[in-house]
Amino acid sequence: MTNGLMPGQLIVIAGRPGMGKYTIAMDIARTNAVKAEIPTAFISLAMPVRELILRCISAEGQIALHHLRSGQLTDEDVERMEAAVPRINDAPLYVHDCERTYTGIQAKLRRLKSKHPDLGLVVIDYLQLVKLGGRRPESRQQEVSEISAAA
Repeated sequence: MTNGLMPGQLIVIAGRPGMGKYTIAMDIARTNAVKAEIPTAFISLAMPVRELILRCISAEGQIALHHLRSGQLTDEDVERMEAAVPRINDAPLYVHDCERTYTGIQAKLRRLKSKHPDLGLVVIDYLQLVKLGGRRPESRQQEVSEISAAA
């Protein structure tokens, strides 16, 4: 649908609540890291890392998330999980939850880039939660526009 992701592009996935924005963002990140072996950072401002990894295992292993959460795994689920976890662990996928300021995210990405200079994709889950810090913008719309422009 995107004809591929190109270096330097800023792509914003938007939609109403419950429309699958997080799912498609994580699928893009996971596919780039696991299948294409492109070093990928996934930064979430909405979920802790534990939840992100759980959802990643669910998607990669094609295991119902409620099975993972409840621990009620079928034998087939266990086999899929045993195959999915090493693929995720071996992939250059760096999942972080971090502070909600633009400068904090920027610092996290700089540290990540210094460790992994070939970082090829950055996904930020929940752009609207990012705060510029410092001066107060005239409106939240202007602040989100400035954050997007700075990215």
